Amino acid sequence: MPKNSPDLPFGQYRFSLSAPKDTEDIMTVCHALSSQERLTILRMLYAESMSITKIARAIGISVSTACFHVRTLQEAGLVNVTTMQGKHGTLQLCQSRFVSLNLLTAPTREMDAGVHVTHEVPVGLYTGAHLEPDAGFCTANEQILFSDGNIFTPRRADAQILWASGGYVEYSVSNTRRDSTLRRFTVTLEICSETLNYCIGWKSDITFWLNGVELCTKTSPSDFGGRRGKFTPSWWPDPSTQYGELIEISVTENGVSINGFSTQPESGPTIADFDHAETFVLRIGNKEDARHRGGFNIFGRGFGDYPQDISVETVYEA
Repeated sequence: MPKNSPDLPFGQYRFSLSAPKDTEDIMTVCHALSSQERLTILRMLYAESMSITKIARAIGISVSTACFHVRTLQEAGLVNVTTMQGKHGTLQLCQSRFVSLNLLTAPTREMDAGVHVTHEVPVGLYTGAHLEPDAGFCTANEQILFSDGNIFTPRRADAQILWASGGYVEYSVSNTRRDSTLRRFTVTLEICSETLNYCIGWKSDITFWLNGVELCTKTSPSDFGGRRGKFTPSWWPDPSTQYGELIEISVTENGVSINGFSTQPESGPTIADFDHAETFVLRIGNKEDARHRGGFNIFGRGFGDYPQDISVETVYEA
């Protein structure tokens, strides 16, 4: 299975043809991507998690053939497969495991144009919030609810997961190179919908804003549970939310993308709208008129499937 590059957030892969150590991983991934059916499966899994039966039905192949393709993608580290209880017995739920994959044809230092600045923002260090009940957070050892209005308790600094049935939460990051030209803004985080306990199929339209400008909306397909999150504490109840999906939202001169796919028309925001800003304020939440107003969970490094906080990367002109 491919290994993450040590300088990249979890779920992102970078291989170089000039690095002999990457040869085996490149061959494994390229084999997995050498099938039209497997590429179609990956495209579908970017949008939502799906069972193998649903995948087979969607692209018109047998379940056994779908199993073969999914297993190949799983062996390459491109998808996760979880066995869980469904309405009519057990099912295998497939989920995209990565958000970006880069194959470099030259040494990395020649390809890394620009100055990269990365901030790992703990989920509890929000600077603004309007969270609708039920809402709360968990540290590594305890659960704290917001029923008594303690949204800005200092204990939130230790939060490993934050949830709300609606509303929004904001995170602020200083623009440390305000005098430099901004080329890209990227946020990577693990999220899912929120309802009582967990519910596969409980959708939520989760919208992202940057400095008051709406960037995009990601429809989370579920409030995920049914198996333990890989980093979820052992004391957390089995019937509760366990893990989410890792997504990457980027703003460049070409507009906004989710997991590499463009989301905006030509008139949408570009990186120029945020150049030279003193602070980046990221808002995450449900719009009042959202079709699926299904709440949200935001995971930190000590909860869910991915050992990272909210990762914010800015790239500037060198």
